[in-house]
Amino acid sequence: MNDNYNKDHKDCDESKYNECQNDMDDKKCCNSCCRWRPGSQGPQGIQGETGADGESAYGIAVDNGFEGTETEWLESIVGPQGPQGEPGSQGIQGETGPQGIQGETGPQGIQGETGPQGIQGETGSQGIQGETGPQGIQGEPGPQGIQGETGPQGIQGEPGPQGIQGEPGPQGIQGETGPQGIQGETGPQGIQGATGPQGATGPAVVTEFATYYSNATGIYAAGDLMRFDSTHAQSGISIDSTRTRITFGSNRFYRLSYGINVGRVISGSPRLVPVVVSGRPQPPTSLRLYQPGFNSLDIIYEFTTTAQTEYVFRVENGGFQLTENFSGLTNYLTINSIN
Repeated sequence: MNDNYNKDHKDCDESKYNECQNDMDDKKCCNSCCRWRPGSQGPQGIQGETGADGESAYGIAVDNGFEGTETEWLESIVGPQGPQGEPGSQGIQGETGPQGIQGETGPQGIQGETGPQGIQGETGSQGIQGETGPQGIQGEPGPQGIQGETGPQGIQGEPGPQGIQGEPGPQGIQGETGPQGIQGETGPQGIQGATGPQGATGPAVVTEFATYYSNATGIYAAGDLMRFDSTHAQSGISIDSTRTRITFGSNRFYRLSYGINVGRVISGSPRLVPVVVSGRPQPPTSLRLYQPGFNSLDIIYEFTTTAQTEYVFRVENGGFQLTENFSGLTNYLTINSIN
């Protein structure tokens, strides 16, 4: 039905309207169907005043009972996430566009991490031997290397020629007496031999002996008694607890040798004098200390005792300080009883 006919007249239909439409004047009603013909366009009316701003949707919601902030209202009108739509079909491949202009080189990127070790490639064939280059300049000597480990023992070399005989060394300290050997079995009785001629007198036999020594580098003044701090060996001869007084047996022949190593003479012309404490030996002689470092192995004296005799060695006429000799000793005394 045409939208321009008067809808207030319910008995007016479009067919009747079409029959009388051409005969209508400007205000003529056709069969009670009031229809106005449109007139010509009138002039533009005056612009009306701007109406007041309408109330916001949030305000309308509040007016209709919503309680809460505008943010809460905005969140309330957001619906739930809709389901994921199905992917569309693949579009037709577009034609390749023309080559673009080469862009400027960008800055160097950060160094990436080192990738894993690749598989070892096969060894290539041996290349042709190149010609030997010229001799390079001699380099400076390098630093001394670390001492290498000792190599294995080399093969024993042939013995060298006999060296020149060295000079005899000084008299060593009397060694200790070795242990008694095992008694051998008695042999069978031999045949009685003829009586031989009278033989020469045999050598003397050492029956008593002693060796005393010290390695103390002390200072001795006139009147001091020499001390022998240690005993190397003794048999039939003894020394007291002060290590200064030596006791000899009776009815014996003795030979004494004394050694001393003086580091410096402190005063006078010191002498070392054997002094009899008890007993009656032959008069002894004294040993003069001539110079620092004097070391005597000469026989000081020999004597024969008629009874048990005690001796000390006393410093006289000056003072001195002892020092060690090549074997670490400062003084020593060797005594032998020869019968």
